[in-house]
Amino acid sequence: MLPKKNRLNLSVQRPKGGVRMTADAFDIIFKESNVKKCAVIITKKVAKKAIDRNRAKRLIMEAFREQDLKGEFIFIVKRNIRDFKKQDINEIIEKVTKKVDA
Repeated sequence: MLPKKNRLNLSVQRPKGGVRMTADAFDIIFKESNVKKCAVIITKKVAKKAIDRNRAKRLIMEAFREQDLKGEFIFIVKRNIRDFKKQDINEIIEKVTKKVDA
């Protein structure tokens, strides 16, 4: 789990603007910042069971924690990633965030 200082509270701090990047499993909205913050949005339409939604959030947050990134990231999950491994999520995040660095 990410420490509270690295979690982005969307009800209070909804970032305006930013760059939207698309991957096959989720979209990422990125806004440059000095701090490393993350939020995950996954709806019931994507994963019916709460256990699947919570697992997806844990996987993405853990993969994000291991990355050496700065900025505010919002992950919007587009399809159920129940069967993904943390390594798969890491690869997707690395591939998509390389576009930001370029």
